[in-house]
Amino acid sequence: MTRLSFTYNEKQFYLSAFNGLG
Repeated sequence: MTRLSFTYNEKQFYLSAFNGLG
């Protein structure tokens, strides 16, 4: 469960960063 949560969090973070960059 922790792994899934971490992945989800990371995905959201990366998406936000990518959106800001793009």
